[in-house]
Amino acid sequence: MSLAAARAAALLLLLAADVVWCKYVFDANIGGWMKAHKFVATWEEAFIKCRSEDALLMSPTSKELALAMRAAVSSTELPTAYYIGTSAAFYPGDQYLSIEGIPLDDMPVSDMIDRLDARDGKCLSMDRERIRVVPCTSRLPYICYRKQKDNNSNRNETEYEPYDDEYKLEASTGSCYKYHAVERTWHDAYLTCADEGAHLVVINDEREARAIHALGLPTSGYMFIGIRDWKDDHDWLSVHGESLESLYAEWHDGHEDEVTGELCGVLDGLAKLNHFRCDDERHFLCEKPPKSARLLPPREEQAQARYNRF
Repeated sequence: MSLAAARAAALLLLLAADVVWCKYVFDANIGGWMKAHKFVATWEEAFIKCRSEDALLMSPTSKELALAMRAAVSSTELPTAYYIGTSAAFYPGDQYLSIEGIPLDDMPVSDMIDRLDARDGKCLSMDRERIRVVPCTSRLPYICYRKQKDNNSNRNETEYEPYDDEYKLEASTGSCYKYHAVERTWHDAYLTCADEGAHLVVINDEREARAIHALGLPTSGYMFIGIRDWKDDHDWLSVHGESLESLYAEWHDGHEDEVTGELCGVLDGLAKLNHFRCDDERHFLCEKPPKSARLLPPREEQAQARYNRF
């Protein structure tokens, strides 16, 4: 059995064996549902497991989320720390960001942070008192978080007061895009988007690919987008942990040509996918919603809206 096949089989066993110790529990204070997984996993396995449940590996990005996580960790009988969704896994340095792209320094947990040294590991764990650096291959329990979606907005999506006037709203997709003409490595592009409260563009379908192509971006060359070969075995995932099976996956002919090294996704001038080494430098495209929760306080009605539960 190949390494890729063995890894896939192990992951399937993980997903199948992880029986529900508790259901997702709604908490109005955090505007969503959370679930503590008691079966231990590596950080990558936890990341993928949460995504398989339409959730995110939870991070203490707000006071309410931090309090909820501390309560969950303190209530467990397991004398161990839990993974959080904040890591330096996407960047070869000590820039610790949540999956949503929020820097650790912007989270209300400064009193919990122990010494941070990326040489000790790229991932972070949280116990009752501390947030510490751990190797991403450690096997720890973890918490998934599913945010309540805003289906109760009366805002006209075509009206947009930009907090960065270089982001342009595309009405057909409901997202705002910003093209960066200065070439960066994929990792630096990822951080640049995160610093703007955005993420490398994730192309959901052919309609969005056509909309991006119609923005009038340069038709020559390539630009980095938010997908990467997760473990160098053509297991392509978005920066949100989504499989390409649920996203736009029109590849350029010849994209499977041998390229060594860590691979990251690009979009060419014909709106086709291709890949290059992540340490190559390319143009890139950032994406974010018309209103960013990172920059604007949540509206009261978001916490009161009614949604279907798990």
